[in-house]
Amino acid sequence: MGGFHQGRLCVGILTLVIVALAGLWSVASAEAIRLRLQDENGAPLSSSVEVCVQTKTSTSCDTVEPGSTRSLPGDALSVRIEGEDYGPLQLEAGPLEAASGILTATIASKSLLMLEGPEAGLLRVSLYNLVSPDFRQPAYRKDLKASSERIKVPAGPFVLSISQPGKAPDLHRIAASKGAPVRVRYRPQTGWSLVLRCVVADRSPAPRTEVVLLDAPGFDTRPKEVGRGTCAESGLALFSGLKAVTIAATGNAKGFLPGREEGITASPSTFAFRELLLPRGSHLSATVSLDGRPATSASCVLSEAGATSRHSFREVWRGKTDRAGHCRSAVLPDGIYRLQVSLADRPSVAATRWLQAIEGEDSTADIVLSPAKVEGHVRRGAEGVSGYTVEAFYSSNVRPTSAPADPSAAPPSRIASSHRREHGGFRARRPFARRNRCRPGKQPHRGGRGRGGGGPERSGGPVERHGPLPIGSH
Repeated sequence: MGGFHQGRLCVGILTLVIVALAGLWSVASAEAIRLRLQDENGAPLSSSVEVCVQTKTSTSCDTVEPGSTRSLPGDALSVRIEGEDYGPLQLEAGPLEAASGILTATIASKSLLMLEGPEAGLLRVSLYNLVSPDFRQPAYRKDLKASSERIKVPAGPFVLSISQPGKAPDLHRIAASKGAPVRVRYRPQTGWSLVLRCVVADRSPAPRTEVVLLDAPGFDTRPKEVGRGTCAESGLALFSGLKAVTIAATGNAKGFLPGREEGITASPSTFAFRELLLPRGSHLSATVSLDGRPATSASCVLSEAGATSRHSFREVWRGKTDRAGHCRSAVLPDGIYRLQVSLADRPSVAATRWLQAIEGEDSTADIVLSPAKVEGHVRRGAEGVSGYTVEAFYSSNVRPTSAPADPSAAPPSRIASSHRREHGGFRARRPFARRNRCRPGKQPHRGGRGRGGGGPERSGGPVERHGPLPIGSH
């Protein structure tokens, strides 16, 4: 029993020690930090700034004079610093840790923005970060009584919007250097404006993309070009003073498929923001073999559904297999494609496959051009019958439900059951079937199915099919 009480006593002492240490850590973490400010050259600030401190429970702002410091609570979550000549600077919780108890923050000098051009009044100047997700919240905004008024703006790269009542926002890309003046010519225009960001699948910028804006007022009207530009390194292209009600944007860049964004519009005197996606596309390929060996110089043709009808097809790529029996398409956009493979010296040896192109993924099909024997029996009850037409289908040729109908598909292979055979059996040889769904003694299904009323292909004598049979797409 004594040992048991001693164990409880040790556990209690250990608990008190842990609590005490946790309390000391809390006290230490809550100790105040002194904030010292300097400019980009390491010199003390020449004018006062406002320092706003946010904690879990409150936000407080104070003016810090040049050469003085500011006490920050240890539980501060963030600090924002800005003045007439400096900033803004945002410090998050991580940078507030200071082992010596002093945190030195470098705040950049602002740049002097000077507007040139025709005299105008009641202007609103807004700066947006280049990486803004939607360009709704500006990083800086100030109203001017006249365009001749000079203001100090934060240094750095921004999208500058100069707006005036009844006019389209005048958009500019600026790179304001610390403490240096920036001159921008104001161009008053009517209509609306557009900020376009060219991106790839992972939403990273697609620089050097050539962009064309098209006015498409109706289905029966040919679209006309209303603007042209290039997406910069940031992926942004700016267009001011658009007059069309609705436009479409197309983009072309090396290494990407063309991109298109429809239905872009905005109210007059405002600007719209849209992203133009440039897909990388994917490759479709096939490995073709004949009688167990690579089929060289086989024709590979890829087609997609036509734009005018779901029952028309448009060829998008054509090529031939190499010595290894391999053919690989050009870059294709997402979609379902019909692949047709044939041999130039043996036109009857052909195959059709349906392949799906998925962004960023290459798809490969193995096509075996080898004859396969299809044979079975047609019975009514226990008796063999003749005069039935049997259709044979290659199971992997089945058209996907999402693919358009293929009016050019070859008909299924047909052969009539022979009344000369004792059990009404049928037999056919056809190319490149890798599996046979028709088994002797069983009613054919899918790979071969019986159909009554067709009558024999020829009367008197057994039916023999010579040479390969065509394979259709169903």
